[in-house]
Amino acid sequence: MSTEEGLKQSPATGWVYSYAESYHYSRTWVMLIFPIFGLMGVYFAIQSTLAVVVAMGTEVLLFLVFLEWKTYRIRVSAGSISRSSFLHHKSFALSEVDLIQHVYGGRGAQFIYIRRGDRVLLKIFGDLVEFDDILGFLREYAKHRHLIFAIRDPFGVWTQAGNSNASDTI
Repeated sequence: MSTEEGLKQSPATGWVYSYAESYHYSRTWVMLIFPIFGLMGVYFAIQSTLAVVVAMGTEVLLFLVFLEWKTYRIRVSAGSISRSSFLHHKSFALSEVDLIQHVYGGRGAQFIYIRRGDRVLLKIFGDLVEFDDILGFLREYAKHRHLIFAIRDPFGVWTQAGNSNASDTI
């Protein structure tokens, strides 16, 4: 950002460039139910060695899924966004983003796709705690950076905002 842009930026809009927050899933303890039920499979498979091996392998996979869900975080900081969990980490600069899509799916599900060209950099599910906050931040970020913010309603109709200064005039 140049000095001129810094002077034009009002304190009310400055929060977009210094925003920092962390998001995670709620009710992560629910995912622990699957490994617990997996232990029942080990108990019932005690008759066969092969069945015990398969049940133990399944139990390990279910526990890894629980850890992945429990440690999943999306962090937004000044100029970057990262997604991290027990098994994965991905980070990119917000300046790489050229399209943000808010999609309403079936049964009230919501998603946010953060894109660069035809590549999806990050998919954010609506089950995150404070999903509306990250959605509002991304909408404001798109507005300030003159990016396209597209919305697909439950009927599949796309509307688009951004890429124009017309909406910024009063």
